[in-house]
Amino acid sequence: MPSNIVLTKFLSKYTSIDFYKEIVNIALYPSEFTVTVGSNDYDSVPNYLNSFFKDLGKILNQYGHEQKGVAEKLIDCTKSILKLRSAGSGLITYETIDQHYNSTNAITKKLISDVKDDKIQSDDQFRQKIEHVVTLVDYYYDIQRAVSGSTKIHEFLDIISRPEIGIIEALESYKDMSLQLHSDLSNLATVAKSETATEYYELSDSKSILDISENITNYIFDNYTFFKTGLDIFDKSIDGMEASSVHVIAAPSNAGKSITLSNLFYKLAQQNQEQFQPGDAALFIS
Repeated sequence: MPSNIVLTKFLSKYTSIDFYKEIVNIALYPSEFTVTVGSNDYDSVPNYLNSFFKDLGKILNQYGHEQKGVAEKLIDCTKSILKLRSAGSGLITYETIDQHYNSTNAITKKLISDVKDDKIQSDDQFRQKIEHVVTLVDYYYDIQRAVSGSTKIHEFLDIISRPEIGIIEALESYKDMSLQLHSDLSNLATVAKSETATEYYELSDSKSILDISENITNYIFDNYTFFKTGLDIFDKSIDGMEASSVHVIAAPSNAGKSITLSNLFYKLAQQNQEQFQPGDAALFIS
């Protein structure tokens, strides 16, 4: 059994021909895509992808992944097309790819054939595909940073399968695994980001106008809640304390910040009992 069964299974999603089809499709569409998209620190999408291919190849080799051979062929093909594309946007297209890139390998031939059968039809679709691909790569790095819990799953399965392990020991192992998984979940930055408000909107048709109106209304309704504090200095000046926000209270040493905030939190709980749900919290960092 591999040392990290969850990560190994997750990596299979990046050995699929459909994943590389998305990238090749972007490379063949006649539009600029070297600008930075998403939250990565690279100066262009191709550079980000090439760095990802290098990292993916290393980890597939490290785990001896069963699809390593297939993935290597798909990666090599995609990298070659990206390199040709970097020479100029008009050099390699859907119509000219056979002139500039020729492969006898059945997997890469199918990859190119599938791309030509499912061409990008518009600039808007092109942009969406870039964002989708970059997000998938972001997810890859996210799961790489949060794999301790998946290792714990393997350890738990190993422990519970031993005849000499009792129920108490098995339960303790399960608790350790659950705690680590919960900790790992907090490290999934891309998942947390996808659950927040949309970063930007594009107005292209009547539906997009309705979408932005609805999203803005929902955002204001859901994210701009104010809690009364019972203290006039807050309630009359700024309508209370805004939810989902960070408030900084500053004053000289021994000026009463801590006692003021302690009283403030007490008042918040007292004044807004009907609005709080189980799990809600106020955090004071001094």
